[in-house]
Amino acid sequence: MATRQWLDNAFWHDDSKLVAEAILVITDDEGREISQVVTVRKHDLAGEINSDWTELLEQVGEEQIDASTAERRERKAREKEEEDQKRKAESDARDLEQLFDKPYGETAPTEDQWRAFYAEGVHFIDPTQEKQGLKAYLEAQEGLVKRCDDVMLKPAAVAIEGDVAFVEWTLGLKIRGIEFVYPGVSRLHFDGQGLIDDHRDYFDFVGPTFGPVPLLGPFVRWMYKRFVS
Repeated sequence: MATRQWLDNAFWHDDSKLVAEAILVITDDEGREISQVVTVRKHDLAGEINSDWTELLEQVGEEQIDASTAERRERKAREKEEEDQKRKAESDARDLEQLFDKPYGETAPTEDQWRAFYAEGVHFIDPTQEKQGLKAYLEAQEGLVKRCDDVMLKPAAVAIEGDVAFVEWTLGLKIRGIEFVYPGVSRLHFDGQGLIDDHRDYFDFVGPTFGPVPLLGPFVRWMYKRFVS
């Protein structure tokens, strides 16, 4: 004997509760099942109560449909929030890439560009220096540019998780005809306003700095081998 069974995950289209979306499973005389999604309206074209509507409420019940509808709305809200966060992270990653992108021959970011990303009380540290406050950080960046014939910064991977971001980059410095190349990573922490309040750079300073220099380079490479052999 053929049977009709409405699944208990039906939900209302809106708060009027005049239209529901439900899955109907029909089992034929040979036990084969056919599932179909059905839009069930309370009234038919003649204004009478729809027989599918009556059957749905008898099998599933209005309270269960209410519960399924609430659960679905909560799930959709979570999915939207997660999607919004993903899009924001992607947008923030693109913005960070631009901040960490300076080819040779192009100008460095302006003070306004730095201020759009950094908090006034930002703490900065790398293997060569430690600075407190945005003014000191900007002076350090300006000093680096002035000491070099040219500066290059090229971003690679960018990862953002909550209030922390990691940016992988390559820094190039041209000084008196010699190019110094430093692969590194920045760890950035964002405050409640989304501004960077802690910036830490991790890179090998000694090897790339003294490796290209005649006489010093071979000694540095020999010293490195002594430490790792």
